[in-house]
Amino acid sequence: MGFAFLDILPENRRGLLARELLRDRLAPLVLRPRAKQGVSLPELGLHTHQLLLPIGPGDWKVLKPETRLKLWTATQKTAKKIGGAVLAVNRGLRPLPSQNPELFPIPVSRGDLFVLALALIVVEEGLNRYGREKLWLVGDFPGLFGLISLIGRIGAPVAIQSFSPSRFETIAYRILYEQGMALSVSYFNPSNWGPEDMVLLFDPVYLPFAAGAGKARNVFIIDLTDDSRSHAPRLESWLGAQGVDPSLKTLAPLLEAWFWGRTLNPDQTDVLPHEPLLPVRPASTSPDTCSRSAGQECFARIHETAGYISRIRQEGQELNLWGFFLDKDFRALYNTTQGTGTTI
Repeated sequence: MGFAFLDILPENRRGLLARELLRDRLAPLVLRPRAKQGVSLPELGLHTHQLLLPIGPGDWKVLKPETRLKLWTATQKTAKKIGGAVLAVNRGLRPLPSQNPELFPIPVSRGDLFVLALALIVVEEGLNRYGREKLWLVGDFPGLFGLISLIGRIGAPVAIQSFSPSRFETIAYRILYEQGMALSVSYFNPSNWGPEDMVLLFDPVYLPFAAGAGKARNVFIIDLTDDSRSHAPRLESWLGAQGVDPSLKTLAPLLEAWFWGRTLNPDQTDVLPHEPLLPVRPASTSPDTCSRSAGQECFARIHETAGYISRIRQEGQELNLWGFFLDKDFRALYNTTQGTGTTI
């Protein structure tokens, strides 16, 4: 199997555990991870153990750091006991404790790199097949500039929009002047989007504004936020039938860990010969957006991220994975956020 999958409850708990005075006292005893039946995607040959941390995303956030640490330690021990070499984690479980290799020997896959690889796939489809002329990247995301560097090689102009554009300006302008890429940064403003544009959303805070713009201006919008669905309908249907949330918050870490698990299973006859696909310690070394720095270390992380994104893209192509994401009319699948706009 190569990896284990840690899931959480879709909703926050009620009752005694919802009471602040009892929550942190009871959590280490009542909320310990539990082994469940495995998760499978038969068409991919993906089979993994499943652990359930019986807590909702909001419950986890309000626990004291020391309580979260106790639960996380118990989770790592359980994952190691069932033989997981990698731990795929539901993206709704944040923040996670620092991934010290001595304390937590099992690397964690949160799906950041897979989301970026998926973004690259849909960008290529939008540019090559449907003639989109400009790309808008909305929100912050770990490793975003690795994706931007790959898009720059395609030659498409890219604009970053955010409620805090100053965070991106230093590195964006250095890329602009040193690499000759058509890259700009501005404050979030959907009225700037045109009917020939393509918008990628990474942060749910922008969704209410984006949906209205998509409907009014016929903009091609792709929702890559954690709760987004309909990326790969057949795979998501398999997950839903097994009681697993089929949104991107679970699909991305599962598939990223699946890629990585293949490289850790030399006995598999269908493993493609290559170097390790993902970082040795993805949770601790996964590059950030480099939004506040434009030094050489930042560019090294950007190139590292771009390399991992490219590897996932290539591996997915060789395994026919991307067909599950593009197996129907692309415009219908990615018309606007949550189907609120018109199909272009």
